Amino acid sequence: LYNTASIVHEFGHILDVHSDGDDKSLRWSERDDFKPILEEYRARLNEYQAPEWYKKYCSEPTEVFARLFQEYHKDLFSENDLTEMWSYEVGEIVAAELYKDKYQEITEYFDIHLPEVYAQCERYRIVESLIADMKRIEMEDALTM
Repeated sequence: LYNTASIVHEFGHILDVHSDGDDKSLRWSERDDFKPILEEYRARLNEYQAPEWYKKYCSEPTEVFARLFQEYHKDLFSENDLTEMWSYEVGEIVAAELYKDKYQEITEYFDIHLPEVYAQCERYRIVESLIADMKRIEMEDALTM
């Protein structure tokens, strides 16, 4: 784990393995409603020059799920300065492009299947906003003294 992105990425793997819903034996990345997203990612990845072993690794359903989960969080935390730490390689570039192009579809997928994660992110954004307001008020108070 080398930065915020890698932590979020690995957490995506954990969520994928511990799936919920009607068929708990399948990972989220193995379910039928994720397949169109997976196939689109694989098609785009093949357009890039990269070693075959790398493309095979990046095409694994669980890897695609984690990379898109990472992108999903990048968007939710876009106002957080930690997002500037994210680094990109070919697999992540493809995930970022796909997420941008299929934003609504992918966001809805995670919002619907992982609503508790979305709720926690929203709470985080509210707390982050309150902390920023408190700091601003402290600065204003300090300037008026």
